[in-house]
Amino acid sequence: MVLTEEMRRTLHEDGCVHLPGLLPQADVERMRKATFEYFERQRVYYDCGMTQPDAFTRVPELRWVLDHPRIVEAFRYLVGEPLVYCHHSDIHFNKFTGWHKDACGHDDFARDPDGETYGVYKIAFYMQDHAEDNPAFYIRRGSHLIPRHEGEIKAFSPKVGDAVMFDCRITHKGEDMSKPAKVLREAIPSQVLRSKVFGALRKINGRPDKLSMFFTLGRPNRFTEEHVAITVDRQNQQNSAGTYQLPADIERIVTEAGWGISPLRPARDFKVGKAA
Repeated sequence: MVLTEEMRRTLHEDGCVHLPGLLPQADVERMRKATFEYFERQRVYYDCGMTQPDAFTRVPELRWVLDHPRIVEAFRYLVGEPLVYCHHSDIHFNKFTGWHKDACGHDDFARDPDGETYGVYKIAFYMQDHAEDNPAFYIRRGSHLIPRHEGEIKAFSPKVGDAVMFDCRITHKGEDMSKPAKVLREAIPSQVLRSKVFGALRKINGRPDKLSMFFTLGRPNRFTEEHVAITVDRQNQQNSAGTYQLPADIERIVTEAGWGISPLRPARDFKVGKAA
C-alpha cells in the first residue's frame, strides 16, 4: 500500500486511520493461525470471548509483527520518530467491548511548557474480512482531543491485511452488540458460558470467528511512561502475574526494528487518573 499525507492528517485530526492492505494476506493467515492455536490451548475468557494481555510475551509466534517492514514504515511515516515500545500487546477472540479510551493518565490532554504532548498510538489487525453491515471497530472522531466520549461515530469494516491505527485517547469500541444480546449477556453470570453461548450464536448467524491483535508504540516522554506504568500494572493483574520483565527476544526484535524501549516505572510514581 501507499502511505499518504491524507492518512497522516486523518490520524492526527480524527484520531484514527484505516490502512487498507498494509500486510500481505499470507502474513495475516500466519497471524491468525498462531492466535487461533494459542486460544485452543490457553483459554482466558472475558467479554463474551477470550483475550490474552501481554500477548507477545506469551505467544512468541507473533513477535515477528514488531519489526515487519510495512508496520515499521507505517509508524514512522504516520507518527514520526523517535518511538518506543510500550510493553503492551493484546490478542482477542470473539470479544465485545463498549465505548472507552485506552488512555488512563492523570493529564493525558495537557501540554507541557516545552510543547510536549501525549503521543501513544496503537495499531490493530483484524484477521478476517468484515462486511459493511458488521463493522469490527467504531470511534468517535476527534475524541482524542477531549476527556469525554463525544464526537461523530465512524465505523470501520477492515478486510484481511488491513490495519487500523489510532491515538490511545480516542473513544472507541469493538463489534456492536444488539440490545437483546446485551440482555442475554447480563443473564449469564459465567464468563466461560458467555463465551460458549455467544460463540454458538456467531456460528448460527454465519459470522466467522473474530480474531484481532493490538500493540502500542509511543513518543519517549512522561506521558508515555505513565501510560506504560499503568498498562503494565493492569496486564499483571489480568494475567495474575506478580511482575513483568521484557523477554530478551522481544528486546532484540524491537531494537532491530529501530524502536527504543520505554522505561518501566511503578504506577505509584504517577498521580493515577481513572480510565474513561
